[in-house]
Parts: sequence; structure tokens; C-alpha cells
Amino acid sequence: MPAIQDIQLYIEQQRELIRIEKDAQNQRYGSTVNAQSLKELRQLGLIIHPLKITHRYFGLGDFPLLDFQFVYGTDRSLFKGGTSIEMFGVDGQLVPAQLMDIDDKGGSIKLLSEDFPDWIEEKGIGMKIAPDNRTFGVMDKIMIQLQQGENENLKLFANYLTGKYTTSVEKFEISHATNLNESQQNAIQSIMGLSGVMILHGPPGTGKTTTIAHAVQELKVQGKKVVAGAPSNAAVDHLTRQLISLGINVVRLGNNTKIQEDILPFTPEGIIENAPESKQIKKLKKQAEEYRKLASQYKRNFGKEEREQRSLLYKEVKSIRKEINALRKFVLNKTIENADVICGTPIALYDDLPEGYSADMAILDESGQCIQPLAWCVMKFAKNIVFVGDPFQLPPTLIADQAMKLPAGRSILEAFFDKEQLTVLLDTQYRMDEQICSFSNSYFYENKLKSATPSTENSLLFYDTAGSGAEESNDENSGSRINKGEVDLILQFLQTDYAKNIHWSIISPYQGQVSLLKEQAELKSNRISTVDSFQGQEDEGIILSLVRSNHEQKIGFLNDYRRMNVAITRAKKRLVIFADSATIGNDPFYKQWIEHIEKLNAYHSAFELMYS
Repeated sequence: MPAIQDIQLYIEQQRELIRIEKDAQNQRYGSTVNAQSLKELRQLGLIIHPLKITHRYFGLGDFPLLDFQFVYGTDRSLFKGGTSIEMFGVDGQLVPAQLMDIDDKGGSIKLLSEDFPDWIEEKGIGMKIAPDNRTFGVMDKIMIQLQQGENENLKLFANYLTGKYTTSVEKFEISHATNLNESQQNAIQSIMGLSGVMILHGPPGTGKTTTIAHAVQELKVQGKKVVAGAPSNAAVDHLTRQLISLGINVVRLGNNTKIQEDILPFTPEGIIENAPESKQIKKLKKQAEEYRKLASQYKRNFGKEEREQRSLLYKEVKSIRKEINALRKFVLNKTIENADVICGTPIALYDDLPEGYSADMAILDESGQCIQPLAWCVMKFAKNIVFVGDPFQLPPTLIADQAMKLPAGRSILEAFFDKEQLTVLLDTQYRMDEQICSFSNSYFYENKLKSATPSTENSLLFYDTAGSGAEESNDENSGSRINKGEVDLILQFLQTDYAKNIHWSIISPYQGQVSLLKEQAELKSNRISTVDSFQGQEDEGIILSLVRSNHEQKIGFLNDYRRMNVAITRAKKRLVIFADSATIGNDPFYKQWIEHIEKLNAYHSAFELMYS
């Protein structure tokens, strides 16, 4: 990819990407909810309906919160913690909201309104995926700031992006992280003396988060302030736990309702709970709740006098809320000023850090999954930055096919993956049996990876389904691909002695196959997920179902080899693959992969399972 020369052209391309993605999102999620569209929206997985409200209350920031349960089984693959949604009622009423968390039984929702609407506990309410136009607005705003040169840090990184500036490093001695491997120590030393941009290239299982956390510990010794982010809340939480374990003063920004107890004291909610101002905030919340209760006595049908009284009560609630938020902001700003590191997603950092805040170092984990405008939301807060990730794992998720093909659609990691900037490779992986790691090591990492775990016999099995009758079909509900034959083979495999005494997770590139697997009663104790959702996770044993089996040798989005790199690097002890060699084997990547498996004596026919 040619180097970026013109920053103004770069900004225009990024703003065009934002526009394309926003239009695609609005087209996909902007449909209205009515009696005619309910069935269609349900088939598309865009709504969950009906819902049962089990509890309602006011949380941090005095926002209304709901706990809910599912009434029926439903496709919830598009609904994740942090997703923008709209709650809707039987008469088409809407209120904007954010899904805070969700599991197999239910979850919790934050309403982006001053109070609960009157209809919220009626029968027949549901939630719908909503366009997240605010995030697009923030990204566009940061591009405008870059264009206008409003922020010194943004201007600085623009010069690194265009190649006008080159990173320099002064090596420092490590104080704490002396038990880490040589490549990790080298990375930490480089971060300590960094002036500019550094890429910390961390292949699967190489201890990226451990290295980041110890680097922050060393920066603390130097008296430097750090901002640390990642595009997913899960990655931010994982890093925060590591930092807490090292005794680092952390503030975890963002909206999470189910945060582990050890992190809670470091979130805004925990900080405020333990601050001297908490008594005053609790007193104000109690007053606001009393006014709300008085206002709620007035139902939908009431006269002019009652309406005026209700309006006055809600004005008082609003006034108290402003006072609560002012106190909250005061406590947070004071805590942020004294913190060693501030953690959050790019939007959380953008929202909650004071304007003008500047740290010595920014660290962006999972930067290979972060679209470029989102990353600049973190870059505005520091003078130096470390992009942590792996360009050979999954790229950012984009909605529009057109956006995926644009240079602007690359991740921020790829944009800065330039030989003129400093790149440090973590070269020792601790997750996988060496045999499991071997193909990724040779194909993606030029055999530069060392394995701390030696190779054991039969840690890798490939079951070829060619000719077995395990053929793909189209799932009527989701339109995704499924393969019932592979599901049957997986169930048979789990009855073998090889499968016993180990915990198995089952992954597939196709959501339809994941849904089909979850319907099997025998698999209730197994973790089942798409490959994309499983990035960053691991298990003792992984079963991979590739699904594709057709006479035309079509492999669909299996042609993104980075997805396969993720899939085959999740297992610690055993990796078992179900695939049709006749379908995938004509592709150069899969041909090489199957040949590698044969050399390891890991190749088997599915007939061995069927007739064992």
C-alpha cells in the first residue's frame, strides 16, 4: 500500500468512509416498526420482541435503567453490549436506548431519556437495532479537528502518518518486568523511550496485554501519564484488570453495568461511591426520586392544572440532575488528574476526558480492528502512541461492501504499518501446542514465532467431509450458511475417547451454523460462537466447523485468510477441524493448509467417525 502523502486527501477519504458507513447503517437499521414489519424485522434479526421487563431503576448519571427477560427464543446475534437500540411500544412509540449487556436469558438497557415512558411496562414492547449516528458524528468531528489543526497531538501524528516525522527511541533500563521474555522486555524498553509512533506486533498468544500492562508500570516509574484504549469493552476490561493487579492507579471510563467486582472501584460509579461528595449525590438522588414519584401519579389523561404540576415536578428533577452531573464531573476530573492511566473505548475517552487533556503516551490495543477515524479519538489525548495488534488477524467490521474495498477502510494499525516507523514483534507464544501453531507460524509469521509449549501427538485433527453427504444449505431464517451434516459429525466426535476430559468450544465462520449448533441439547454445556466473536478468546479444545460444501467450490468469506488465522489459533491443547477438502482445496491457501496437515499425520476422513 503506498504511503500517505497528502493529509487533506486522507481526511476527505476518511470522511467519505464515515458517510458511506453511516448511510449503509441507516439503510439497514433505520426501518420503522409497525404491525406489517414486525415479522420481516424479526427474520432479519433486527428486533427482539416481545420483552418482559423485570426491574426498572435509575443508575449512574441518573439515567433510567431496565432489566429484561426474553419471552421466546430469538436470534440475538446483532445485539451486543453497547449496541444502540430503540425501545418500541405497541402503538409505535419509540425511545432511544443503549443495550448495556445481554445473555441467553435477558439483559439490561439504559434509556437515553429523562424518565421512563408511560408505556414501557405494557405488553408487546420490544427493542430494535438503531443507527449509531452519534459515533459517526464524533468520528466526523475528530476528522474536522484534524483538518483544521485544532489539536497539537493530532497535527503531530499527521506528520508521522505522512512520513514527515520518523520515530526515535531512547532505551531505558527496566525496573519491574525482568521476568518477561526478551522480546517483551525489548518492547517495554522501546515504549519507555518512545518519541513518535510504535507498532507492537503481537501474534496470537504472545502476551500483548501482559506486555502493555508492564509497560504502563514502567512509565509510571518515569512519572508519565498514559491513556489506554481498545475498540471493544472486553479488551479494555481485560487490560484494566492487568493494570489493577500491578498496583497501578487506574480510572476505567465508559458504560458497563456488569463489571467485575475488582474493577468496580476504578469505574466512575465506584469512584463516586467512595468520594466525599457521595453523600451529597445520594441526597440529591433521593430528592429527585421523590419528585419523580409525585410526577408519576399523573397518568396520561389529566387536566391542565395536573399537567402544569407534572411539568413543574419534572423541571425540578431536571435541575437536580444537572447538580448531580456537575458534582460527578468534579469528582471524575479530580480523579483523572491524579490517575496513572485512563482506560476506555475511544468514544468513552472522547466523551469523558476533559477537553485539553494530554497524556505522555497513548496505547491502543486491538488496533487491527479499529477503523481509522475512531483511533484518532484516542490519538488526540497524547504526544506518543503505541498501536498494539496483529495485521494478520481480523480487520475492522464494516457494513458497506464499498467501504471494505476503500483504502480508508483499513485499520489504523495497517495505516501505520510502515517500515519507517518502529515495529516490535513479540516472538514467543504461550497459548498453543506447537503443532497447532505451526501452520500460522509458517504462513503468516515467516516462522519467527517460538512456542513455549512443545508439540504433542494428536493435538491437531482434520476431518475431511468430502463425499460424506455433509453438504451446506441456506438457513431460511437468517440467510446464513448451515451444514447439518457437520453438526451430526461434531456430536459423534464428542462421544469419542479423544474428546473426553477436556473442555471444548465450538466455533464457525457462519452465524447460521452457530445458531444451529446452539439448538442441540447435547451441546448446552459448550461455548459456541462465531469465529469473529471468539477473537481474543481461547479454550483447551476448539472444534472448528467450516460449513462450506458445494459442487461449485464456492468458499464465500472463507477467502479472508485472516479469519482463518483467528480460527486456528484459539486452541490451547487440541484443535479439531471439520471441512470439505473438495470445496476448499482448490484455493491456494487451503491447499497449502491441507498439505501441511497431511505432513503432520493429522488428516482423517469423516467416514472414520461415521463408521467407528
